[in-house]
Amino acid sequence: MFVIRKNQVEVFEQITLRKFEDELIDHFKVSAPELSKILKEDGVRRVVQLGTRRAERYGLKDRVPLKFYIELMFAFGSFFDTDVQLPWAAQVLSDSTISDQYRRVDRLYAKMADYLRHVAGPQNEFAIGALMRFNDTKMETLPKVSADLRERILSALSLIYPEKYQYAGESALRVMISCAIEAAASFRVPTERGAAIFSALMFAFGAGVVADPLYPWVSATLENASVADPNDRVERLAAKAKIYAEHIIVNLGRT
Repeated sequence: MFVIRKNQVEVFEQITLRKFEDELIDHFKVSAPELSKILKEDGVRRVVQLGTRRAERYGLKDRVPLKFYIELMFAFGSFFDTDVQLPWAAQVLSDSTISDQYRRVDRLYAKMADYLRHVAGPQNEFAIGALMRFNDTKMETLPKVSADLRERILSALSLIYPEKYQYAGESALRVMISCAIEAAASFRVPTERGAAIFSALMFAFGAGVVADPLYPWVSATLENASVADPNDRVERLAAKAKIYAEHIIVNLGRT
């Protein structure tokens, strides 16, 4: 009688998972060429592995649901499922009335399509316009509509990307700004400039951008010990974000 031992099953599973990762690496070379080029294969693999672990928490285990979940990560950030700017994602993923993983993915797809229609716009024109304004905007030159820092950041975000501002809603963005202020303080830049830069990064690339393996240049810049002054690190981060945004503009224009 042929007996399959537990360690043999684990080996088969590892081989299957590795093949799945390899397939997604090739997939993102085509669907996200700029990002794949920056991350290289090892970086993309780390994101895929993170996505596999996070998707399992929502019962997404088959190849198609897993692939779609990871595609959403590439589109909205690795931690899109907990991003306050994307409440529809958390609502669908945590909906206990949906027991079938394919039904959950169908619902996610519908919500994503609605979001992109309102926020990215036809031919990505809203998103491209927002990224261009992101690169051109200097927070310190905006009119001071209020003495309150949060109000000024909200005003700036509404000017940079009005479609996303309206879809996310002011309440959610206030929560995001509070998280940005806390993150800036944790990297020893508890200044208005630091709060503004962190808020802009989270608004543009997802609320989890500081720890997101999709954007390793963010944590690498913030933790660069060769730059002694934390304020200098943040200014370097702002400059890198503008360069990265330019790459995205080119990529979106091709999509």
